Amino acid sequence: MAMVRFKVGQDLIPDGLTLPQILSFVHLASALKNNIILVQPPSVIPSSAPTSPPPAICNFLADALGISLEATLTCWKLLKEEVWTYTTAEQEVFELEAAFHDHRWKQGIILEAFLTLYLPSQFCTNSLCARSKPLKKDQHHQAVVYTLVHRVQPAWSVHLSCQDCCTNYHNNFSVLGGLHTYYGGIPKYIQVGEHQFVENTVINMWITMMLVGWFSATNCARTYNIALSWQQEADLVLGGWQFGTTLMTEHVWDAFIIYMLLQDHCTQDICMQVPHTGSQKDRFTELMKQQ
Repeated sequence: MAMVRFKVGQDLIPDGLTLPQILSFVHLASALKNNIILVQPPSVIPSSAPTSPPPAICNFLADALGISLEATLTCWKLLKEEVWTYTTAEQEVFELEAAFHDHRWKQGIILEAFLTLYLPSQFCTNSLCARSKPLKKDQHHQAVVYTLVHRVQPAWSVHLSCQDCCTNYHNNFSVLGGLHTYYGGIPKYIQVGEHQFVENTVINMWITMMLVGWFSATNCARTYNIALSWQQEADLVLGGWQFGTTLMTEHVWDAFIIYMLLQDHCTQDICMQVPHTGSQKDRFTELMKQQ
C-alpha cells in the first residue's frame, strides 16, 4: 500500500501520521486553547496562536496521539492557525474524553481534570479599570461538575484577578467591593457551592421533576446520585481529588434559586449582584425578598 503524505501549504506533515491523528491533533489542541493562553506572556495576544504550546500540552498531545514530541511540535508549527480558529463543539470535546482520561494524570496540574472552567473573557471588564492586557494572575481550585449526559466530572475552576483594580474573576461572577456581580446570561455550569457546579440542563430537569412529579429537592439529589452520577468515588481519590461526588440536597436548592434569579435578571437585562460575605444559604435571601 502506498504511503500518503499530507501537506500544509508547501510543508509536509511528519511521516507516518494518519488523517485521524491529524484531525485529533486539531481537535485536542483546540480544546486546550484556554490552557495554552493562560501560560503565555502578557505580550502575547490571545487571538493569535503562540509560537509553541507549553511543555505539558506538548507531552499530552504526543502521548494521546501516540506520536513523537518532535512530530507534535512540527504539527503545531504547521497547524497552529487551524487549531486557533477551530471551534470545538461541546459534544466533540466530550468524545475526546478517553484521551484525557488515559493521559491527563501524567502532565501536571492543569490537565488532571477533563473539564476546566474558564472565565468568559481573558480581560478585565471593570469599566473603571484602564488595564488593557490579558489577565495572567491565576489560581486553580479543584471542583466537581454535575452534568446530565456526561455524569459527574472532576474539574479545575480557574480564577483570574486584575492587579490594577483588584477585581477577582470567577467562572460565574466577578468579586469586587464585597459584591458578587454575575455576568450576563445563564452560565452553562452554575456554581452552587464553593467547589460544586451544576450544568443548567440538570437544573431544568430538577425543575420539571418538582413541577410535574412533585419531587422534593432531597429526592432530586437521590435520583441523580443513584441513576445519573455513574462516578465511583475511588476514581477521583486515585486521581488526587479532594472532593467527593455525592450531590447534596442544599446543592439542588441553591441551583434552583440561583437559576431562577438569574433568569429573572436576564429578562430585566441587568446583572445580578449578591453579597460576597456570609454563608451560601443566606447570600440570596435579600434578593429573593425583592422579587
